[in-house]
Amino acid sequence: MADPPGWSALADDEFDGQVALVTGAAQGIGAAIAARLASCGATVAVTDVNADGARELAADLCRDGGHAFSRRLDVSDSAAVEAVIEEIEQSAGPVRVAVNNAGLCHIGQSEQLPDAEWNVHISVLLTGPFQVSRAVASRLIDRGLAGAIVNISSIGALGGHPQRAAYNAAKGGLKTLTEVLATEWAPRGIRVNAIAPGVTKTGILSDVLATGQGRIAGADFVGRTPLGRLAEPHEIASCVAFLCSGQAGFMTGETLVVDGGWMASYGFGPADGQPREPPR
Repeated sequence: MADPPGWSALADDEFDGQVALVTGAAQGIGAAIAARLASCGATVAVTDVNADGARELAADLCRDGGHAFSRRLDVSDSAAVEAVIEEIEQSAGPVRVAVNNAGLCHIGQSEQLPDAEWNVHISVLLTGPFQVSRAVASRLIDRGLAGAIVNISSIGALGGHPQRAAYNAAKGGLKTLTEVLATEWAPRGIRVNAIAPGVTKTGILSDVLATGQGRIAGADFVGRTPLGRLAEPHEIASCVAFLCSGQAGFMTGETLVVDGGWMASYGFGPADGQPREPPR
């Protein structure tokens, strides 16, 4: 499939012969990651709780000349994680690349946050990546194989964004989990890194904007991003593919921030406070 404009690509065969698992891959950033890995030769296991969406994406990738198949997967269900990864390995081979992308984000006042909402964020955003990583790494270790795991964290892991207590806490935990697993599994040849995206054009973001909550501390997302725009999913996917590739062979335990300058500017945005079109 065609590369996004301006892409200085990894080799088309970078992941030839490797099975790559992507969670939450039916749409948004996950779908872009699955497409990017497929375009570089991986056989992609497209997984999501949305089984129909995962199946449709896998079919699209195959029509574009890639190799992909789908499985329904709820990452918060430990037994399901083990069963699906075992099935993938039996049918396609060892999972050498895993991307923990499944996510959700509910917004609301912390003093009114229900236990159930807190628990589902921790289950999907923190427990789920651990369960997937454990299932993948244990099998690689048993076989003496190297691998790469990338966790999709967030700039929410790096600061206190109002009304996102459960989301930010889970993403902060995921950043630390990335560091623990990286140091523990490095001698086994398994690299573990994370990406912390800034605000990205996804279905989840559209849902947030539709509620009128696309503002933090009186400034909109675009206005607080020094590059003056939101990230595109393929821009996050390109960084994920890099971290999974041999080009990042000496990187582990890192959280790569891809946020258009948000964190560097402490969220104040462009110096004059005005979003702008990027230079052409």
